[in-house]
Amino acid sequence: MHFYWLIYISYISAKISSSGLTMSSPKRIKRDHPTGSGSQTSTFTKGPVNQESTQDLLVKLSKKEEEIQNLLGELQNLSQTLTPDFTFDQSFRKKFLDPAINLLFRTMKKELEDKDKTIESLQHELESVKFTPNSITGKKLVAKLRALQEENEELGRQLRQGRVEQYEVEIALQRKMIYELKQGLEESDNQLISMDNEMERLQDLVFRLRAKVKLYEDKYGPLNNSPVDITKLEVVNEEAESTKVDQKPDI
Repeated sequence: MHFYWLIYISYISAKISSSGLTMSSPKRIKRDHPTGSGSQTSTFTKGPVNQESTQDLLVKLSKKEEEIQNLLGELQNLSQTLTPDFTFDQSFRKKFLDPAINLLFRTMKKELEDKDKTIESLQHELESVKFTPNSITGKKLVAKLRALQEENEELGRQLRQGRVEQYEVEIALQRKMIYELKQGLEESDNQLISMDNEMERLQDLVFRLRAKVKLYEDKYGPLNNSPVDITKLEVVNEEAESTKVDQKPDI
């Protein structure tokens, strides 16, 4: 604000200087007054004469001079009040027109604009980072969570289906093993039954042979290492077949 006042004061001072007036008291010029009372001191040089009387013209000029002097005094006081030690001379104007200072001010202005842009971008980033349902980041996170939830549900279904299929395969394998074991047991049982039958048949054969040997020994004497007469053996066999034995001897 003081800067504008100084410019205004400088402008007024320049106008006053161009008009021939100064900040000091103006020089009064002596002029002969035509009123017959001798010479009278006048405040301005001779001006153009118009239809008004010379007396009225001098009075008006005196009033204007007093007003100008008052304004000059107020202007000087105001200048001293604003900047007591400051004189707005040509060197000060040159300082304001210095290219280095101008470049410095332009650089500072550009840096200030860059800082404002940086602050604005940071504010936008801060608003975007805030987690709210209506913010951009919030919407992205919600969408990502929903996608992950759906993916987990799908994986759970696949896992359950895979486990069921695995259990079914294991059950089928167990059933197959049980079936094979049953078949093996049945075959073993059949073999045991056949072996029992074969054993009974052999026991019966041994019993009959012993009976035949006993009949032979009873009739012909004990057997020795001598060869057996086939004719006699046939007779014994016929007698043994005709004889029924009620008791089986111990094996």
